[in-house]
Amino acid sequence: MITITRDQLLKEHNMYANFVKKNRFGENEVMFYTKYDYNTMRWYDATSDDIAEYNEALTNQQIADEAAEAYNQQRPGGGGGQRGGINRQKTNAKQQAAMAGMSSMASQF
Repeated sequence: MITITRDQLLKEHNMYANFVKKNRFGENEVMFYTKYDYNTMRWYDATSDDIAEYNEALTNQQIADEAAEAYNQQRPGGGGGQRGGINRQKTNAKQQAAMAGMSSMASQF
């Protein structure tokens, strides 16, 4: 059994990640890369230079993702699922004040 996967970064490099999950006659859990040439419509084994270029791009993407996450954690309101938490608290306080004002107005009538 073999899996063939592709993410956005692999797509940019015209590569596919192949993973041998189950093999009756050889090793299991083997990963290898193939490259597709769209001009000639042919498959090739990815060269070590292709794989090194992909790994470098992957590392750069991970560094950028970590930097973005660190930036989001430093922002007011935190990061992740709590983005804009302070703004939400202010909005909730304003809404509660408006509702209190409306209820006091309704009691006058």
